[in-house]
Parts: sequence; structure tokens; C-alpha cells
Amino acid sequence: MGGMTIMFVLLIIIGGLGFTSSKSAQTAIGILFILSTLVNMITTGPACYPIVAYVFLLRNDMPLLIQ
Repeated sequence: MGGMTIMFVLLIIIGGLGFTSSKSAQTAIGILFILSTLVNMITTGPACYPIVAYVFLLRNDMPLLIQ
């Protein structure tokens, strides 16, 4: 839950910085996107990708289970 909270805060900050057009804001947005991706790969990503793959596997096997 902590990873999702951190990503939420980072995306809110990125959205706020999107209203400015300075070069330093653009650099900060890039850095925050990289941090958001890092947090995703460390916390949420490893838990989410196997679930998505398993659900897809179940959806493909459903016709076999019905027959």
C-alpha cells in the first residue's frame, strides 16, 4: 500500500508541475516520472504482473472448464 501512496503523491506533484512551462519544472517532471517507475518496479509491479498473467490464463482456460 505504501508504494501506491508514493506513486499517487508523485503523480499529483507531476500534475501540478504540468501547469508551468519552465525548464526546471520539465526536468523535475522527468525526474519524478523516473522515481515513479522505480517505485512501481520495487513495490507494486512484482505483485501485479503475476496476477494479470494468472487471470489471463484463467480466461483462456474457461472454455475448457465449461465443456
